[in-house]
Amino acid sequence: MKTLTHAYKFYKEKYKDQPEYKLTASEYKALCYDYNKRASAKVLEGEIVFVPYSLGQVYIKRRETNYARPGIDWVESKKAGVRIYHMNFHSDGWRCRWHWSKRNNLITNLIYYSFKPSRANDRLLAAIMKVKDGYKRYFL
Repeated sequence: MKTLTHAYKFYKEKYKDQPEYKLTASEYKALCYDYNKRASAKVLEGEIVFVPYSLGQVYIKRRETNYARPGIDWVESKKAGVRIYHMNFHSDGWRCRWHWSKRNNLITNLIYYSFKPSRANDRLLAAIMKVKDGYKRYFL
């Protein structure tokens, strides 16, 4: 499915004979947005969210910064004229990122699917990481 419009067409076709499941497009869209907001909030609180239909788990994974190959801070490097690296001192050297675990999954060819969080969720994670001990709520 590419968009919620495609998902709604599939939903409408699947449940056309069951009036108790009848939703308008706007109701369906609101339901999906509400679910996604609640799931994102739970993940940002440090919980594991199980994706329905055995599609895996979504959570935030933390890792130590690789000081042998740290990421380049391009904005600061451009200002200073020399390369400046992200050392993550604000989080005691930890990095966090969204992770979709596809283990114990029933779908074939899952290698071709990926998960990319929205920019807003990435920015929320960055804000949490900048709070003292914010990284401690996430999994190794």
